[in-house]
Order: sequence, then structure tokens, then C-alpha cells
Amino acid sequence: MRMASRIAVAGVMPRTYRKSATLLENAVYCIHTSKRIFHSSHGAASYLERLYDIDVKEFLDRLRTCVFESDADFRPMFNNFQRYLRHLGSSEIVEIVEMIHSRNVRENDEGFDLMMLLICEMNQRLINSNKTYFSLKQTHRICSVLKHIKFNRPSYLIDTAHHAMASDSSPYDMGFRVASSFNGDTECSTTEKQQRIMGCTKERSQAEFTERTSNAANVNIVNEAECGKHNQMWSQSAGCSQSPNMYTKMPQAMGEHRKHTETDAECPEYHHLLFPQNYREVLVPVCECNVGAISSYYSCQKCCNRYGKLLQISGQDHLALLIALLGRSIVIQSRAIRKRHENAVTSYLTLSSHFSSTMNSHILGTIMANYLAAFATSKSIRNIAIGLQAAKKCKVRCGVFKKKVIARLADLAEFESLCANERNMATLLIAFNQIVSGIICTNKLPISQNVKNIGINIVTYLVDNYERIFCNSIDQDTLKSAKGSAKLLVDYLTEKGVDFSRILLDDDIEKLDAILADGKVEYFKDFKTSDLHKQVASVLSMLGVNYEEEVYINPHFCDVFLRKSNLVLEIDGPYHFCTGINHRINQILKRNTSEYWIKYTHNSRIKRFILGIKGYQVVHIPYFRWPTNRQEQLAYLRKLIN
Repeated sequence: MRMASRIAVAGVMPRTYRKSATLLENAVYCIHTSKRIFHSSHGAASYLERLYDIDVKEFLDRLRTCVFESDADFRPMFNNFQRYLRHLGSSEIVEIVEMIHSRNVRENDEGFDLMMLLICEMNQRLINSNKTYFSLKQTHRICSVLKHIKFNRPSYLIDTAHHAMASDSSPYDMGFRVASSFNGDTECSTTEKQQRIMGCTKERSQAEFTERTSNAANVNIVNEAECGKHNQMWSQSAGCSQSPNMYTKMPQAMGEHRKHTETDAECPEYHHLLFPQNYREVLVPVCECNVGAISSYYSCQKCCNRYGKLLQISGQDHLALLIALLGRSIVIQSRAIRKRHENAVTSYLTLSSHFSSTMNSHILGTIMANYLAAFATSKSIRNIAIGLQAAKKCKVRCGVFKKKVIARLADLAEFESLCANERNMATLLIAFNQIVSGIICTNKLPISQNVKNIGINIVTYLVDNYERIFCNSIDQDTLKSAKGSAKLLVDYLTEKGVDFSRILLDDDIEKLDAILADGKVEYFKDFKTSDLHKQVASVLSMLGVNYEEEVYINPHFCDVFLRKSNLVLEIDGPYHFCTGINHRINQILKRNTSEYWIKYTHNSRIKRFILGIKGYQVVHIPYFRWPTNRQEQLAYLRKLIN
């Protein structure tokens, strides 16, 4: 025993004591784990019980420490999440955005879109508080999440586009021109816009909306409502006693009201009782007066003063606006950086190209000019490919950037060095896809020798490393995409006069044929397209036209094919068009433009170009031009196919 104690003092524990210590550590670990599991299973329930006694700090601590076994335990934590929004810092907003995305959660138990609330809050701070509210690192993290976010296009966007005028030449080449003076969506038509979107009720005057605002006070979030005078207004309107905990009774009252939201016309006095006159109907439920599953959203005077016009734009416009504001923040912060690295902006370039955002093309041009030296000397072919693709898909005017990057990729020794630096083969194949998208031009003008050399370098690399690329365990989706891009590149270069039979050996030609045999290009398709497909197919059947759906015409899949007339019908959903600017965003950014354009994406133009050079006639049906009346559909489609 004395020997054991001496050894223990010396720092070495005997085997028996080590075993006992290990058992003790395991027991302590099990106790702590059981406490965390118990806390996680009861975390959401205890949170809902003490909802209005929990401040922001405790809310964040629960999110960080609790172990949520399922989304059912995680979603209730964000009930009445609006009350915490304005108390979150920049790092906390980014943390919650990443947390929601990692768990694949978009809505809380009340049905509110959490990502839309956070994007609205970020827009408000970037516009009204600080143009550089988020650091470059935080912007990088935000952009990495936003590229996975989608919003439905509201109906008033379709109405606006329906009144668009085609260009003088071809609407496919130039796009559809929309005048900012369109009466369906002007600044003063908020009520009409809401009626088209969600069937709102009677219009409230601005005088009623602005009254009783002079004495609005900030209320402690722990005890009462965040939006000023909620308790007082509800007490006066409902005739209840003005107790300090009156607002805690609001969810129950609102819950009773939700049963009658669809019958407001039958009980207008009840609707007026629950929503006083100084509440305004909005599109974004950022005000905490919105509780429970509701069909219409409202905002108090204080929230309307804070968010302004941000409350009246859709989620798609919020996302487009945030992309522009983050780009402006990057430009401002980059001025103070002496030695710039392209990694700081690649995430933003990826986000912009993912949504084919053309509204921030001037911002992207400034970013590429500022980081030109970084891209020109970059050792990452992935970063270079991201910049080249963003310049093409977002229609960026950056001639010097393109010239230097293309000249560098055209040099065989430099190209091989960049490929050797990229150790991940899947990442290299994705970079090839982006380069192919960045060098293809959808016109019949001759291309430069540097562009031809880039295409030849890519094809030669794929053939020389055929076994290492296509015979190893690489993700099948990545391989399929690489083969589709190779097929697209070969067809494009062949049309431009490149003869690969004179460049490659016979064995290499066989490998290239094996790659191209499975080459299929599959672009992202909108989920609404299938419904439109059914309508178009039904009308074609009524017209007695023989057609085929989802036909593979190498290397693309075509929506509808009329084989007899060699005609391809392309049904263009919302994601066939660029995320361009519109007058709603113009008003917020204070841009004075008389018109804007709805233009096709670069991928859609490539598809039309490749099908055209193969002898197919391509006809497009924009989703906003498709009639709703069956007789009009018959006349519209008959005119197209004839």
C-alpha cells in the first residue's frame, strides 16, 4: 500500500487504481450524459412553460447545450422567435442561421419561416444600422448557407411579368422588358398586392396606422412584449385588466382567433377586436404579435417604423436584396485590406452564380477588379473556376479579369500545375464543369484560340487520366456531371471548328467516346414545372398532336418533343430566369431606373444554343405567359407549334 502511494505520488498509478479511476470517470460521464439527455427531453417542454420568462442569453444557452434527439424537440425552441430577433448580435445571427440549416429546419411549430425572419433582420441591419455589420468571415459563412435556400415566387411576380413587353429582336436573346410604372405593384398598392397573394381584408388608412405612436416605450423582453404598447393596446381593445402579465394571455386569445381566420367576413367585429387599427397587414411575420398558425400576418407601429418597406416584399426579393447588400459590404471592407486573398469572396461568387443573380453584376465587377491579382496568382483551380463561372452567369463586365484568367488556363504547363495542386479529384471535376460553363458563349461568333486551348486541355486531361478518374470510387453524381460537361464542351468546340481526331490518338479517341456515351446534362428544375407539363400535355392531346415528354436529345433532356416536326417545347419555370432587379428592390436600394429586364439564365441559353446547332427548332413557354383559361391555352399553344 505504501509502495502504491509512492508510485501514485510520483505520477504513475498502479493498474488496480487506474482501473478504479476509469470506472469512476465512466460513472461521472454517465451521470452527466443522463442529465443532458433528461435536459434535452424536457428542454422544449420547460422552454414553452417559461416562454416569457426566458431572455436571449438563456435562449441561446439552451440551443447550445441541449441535445435534441429529433426535429420535434428542436422546433418548439423557436416558437415566438420574433421576440429575440432585435437582441441578437451579428455572430449570434450567423450561428442560428448555420444551426437551422444543419438541422434542415425551416419552420417552427407555428409555421413561420425562420430563415425568412433572419434574412429580413439581416437586411434591416445592413440598410439602417451598418453597411459592414457582418465581417468578411461572417459573410462567408452566411453565403455558404444561403446558396441552399429557396423561396416560392409569389403570384404578383407572375402578374408583373405577364405585363412585360418582348424586346424588338427576340425575347429569348434580350429578355422581357418591364416598366417600373406598372400599376399592379407600385408603392401605393400594398393592399392590392396582399389581396393577390393571400386574400387580405379591408384596407386601413395611413392616418389610422400612424396614430398613438408618440408614447411608445421600450419594454423589457423578460416580462412584457417587445413591440411597444402591445399590452396597453390589447387591454384597451379587449376590455381586459391591464396586468403586467397580460401579454402572456395573448397566445390563448390569438389561438381562439385562429379558428376564425378564414371567416373574418362573417365576424368583422371580432377581427377588429384582436387587431386594433394601428396594426398593419404585412407579408413578413417579423412582429411578435403573430402567434400560432395564421393565414395573414400583422405588424405593430414600432415594427413598421423599424423595418419599413422590408415588411412588404416576398422572400425571393429578400434573398435577392441580401445578396446585393452583402456584396456591397464586401466591397467596402475590402478597401482596407492590403493583401487580399480570393478565399474571402469565393463563397459570395458561388452564391451569386448559383442564383444567376444579375442585379449585383456591377458589385461583382468591382470585387473581381479588387481581387484580380489574387485570382491571377491563385494556386487553386477551384477558385479560378468559381470566378470565371460567376462572371459568365451573372453577366459581369470584367474584360481584364476574363482575359488574364483565360490566358492562364490556356497555358498547358500552368493548367497541369493547377490540376496537380488539387488533390481531391471530385473537386477538380467540379472545377472543370464550372470552367466549361464560363467559356461557352451562346452565339455564332468565332472564339479565341485561348478558349479553344482551354477546352483541349480539359479533354486531354480527362483522357490521359481516364482510369484514375472514371474507374475509382468517386461520387456517381459528380462523374455524371463531368461526363455531361465533357459532352457539352466537345459539341461546342466541334461546332467552332475543333477536330479532335487530329489532336488525339486512336486509343484516346476510344476513351473520349466512352466518356461522351454517358454524357447527359441535367440542369436544376423547378418543382412547379411538372404541373405546367401536365397542362401543356393535356392541351396537346386536345389538339391531336403526337408528342413525347422528357426526351433525351444528346446531351440534354427536353421537356416536350414533337418528333414529326422536329420541334422542342421548353417549359420555362421561374428558375429558367435570372434573379434580376425589380422596382420593389429599387425602392429600397434607392435606385432610379425606369425599367428592368426578365432574362433567361446562362444554362437555358446554352441548352437552346446546342439544340439549335443540331438542327432542332426550340420554342419556349415562359411560366408567366401561360394562360389560365383552357380556350386561351388552346389558342396560345396552337400558335406556337404552327
